[in-house]
Amino acid sequence: MACAGQHHHHPASADPARRQPLSRARVAVLDPALHLPRAARPRGRLVPAPEGLLAGFARGARSGSRPDEPKRGAGPNAGEGAVVTADVAEPSTTSRHVTLNDGRRHHYVAVEGEGPTLVFLHGYTDSWRSFAPLLPALAGAGRLLLLDQRGHGLSERAERYAIADFTGDAIAFIEAVVGGPVHLVGHSLGSIVAHRVAAIRPDLVESLILIGPARTAAGHPGLAELDAELAALGEDIPPAFVTAFQRGTTHREIGEADLAAFVSESLRLHPDTWRGALAGLVNDPDVPDTVLDRPALLLWGDRDAVFDRGAQADLARHLERPTAIDYPEVGHAPHWEIPDRVAADIRDFIGAPAPRGDAAARPQKDLADAAR
Repeated sequence: MACAGQHHHHPASADPARRQPLSRARVAVLDPALHLPRAARPRGRLVPAPEGLLAGFARGARSGSRPDEPKRGAGPNAGEGAVVTADVAEPSTTSRHVTLNDGRRHHYVAVEGEGPTLVFLHGYTDSWRSFAPLLPALAGAGRLLLLDQRGHGLSERAERYAIADFTGDAIAFIEAVVGGPVHLVGHSLGSIVAHRVAAIRPDLVESLILIGPARTAAGHPGLAELDAELAALGEDIPPAFVTAFQRGTTHREIGEADLAAFVSESLRLHPDTWRGALAGLVNDPDVPDTVLDRPALLLWGDRDAVFDRGAQADLARHLERPTAIDYPEVGHAPHWEIPDRVAADIRDFIGAPAPRGDAAARPQKDLADAAR
């Protein structure tokens, strides 16, 4: 595990001038000249900075593009032990369900392995598949458990979507499936939930790994605007809107197959989940003001259109041992845009050995080349 309060050591080509303090956190800024795995894929091509997250949402909602829409709702649940098909060649994933304290079935995907357990909490309107781009490069890092949060993916819908509800689910899941402390990985909404779990039940958290993170989204003006857009759409959330929504969270263009998978997962959601989970994010009255003593890795793109640098500083102030890495020219979803770099930073933080085989042998290519 990376020592708390220390820089991650990246190649000498990183520009020391790009390193800057973030509250008490140590910040490692990745220079575009670094050689990073898989950067040559289409997901790495630079695109213009978004005009604003909600501008893309509005364009999508009003574009008039109406391709056939998958049926919304819980959908058919895969049975215990069924193999989940994903755009990931390795490692193998297994679909499972667990009934938690609220009596609802929650779906998760397991990648079995030796070593520590990592539990993944996805972002708003996503599912476990949000983390699929990380899986090949995390092979052998430990046991990976990817939870579909309530109302998302194949987990059952609920009446309530407050942060406290998501937090209770995550705590119950760790207790039921693991029974001990885990490395808790969260993106966006999932980062807020993970932080809350560590505040309430630090005994269940070995460390926090927070991607595109914040301590809270309470009062976020952009999310309030999104709420108004959703209200205008009513019960019809068209695919064009969802596509614009997902595109608007990234700065680097991701592969079309990945985008289609993420859009499909968001279309699965019932409109009540879209609205309820968003209300839970914006109306968050129980934000803990304590300083957490768990080691924490903060992974943030400097083109994040959702949570800005101020949100990172606020989060770091409430962590006793934060280590932060800023990714230049990366948006709100680093695990989609530069997945191998994110996976490498996670492995380094938890002390996992470097991957072997295909994951380690992928060609290295300069990010600057990928921009062309």
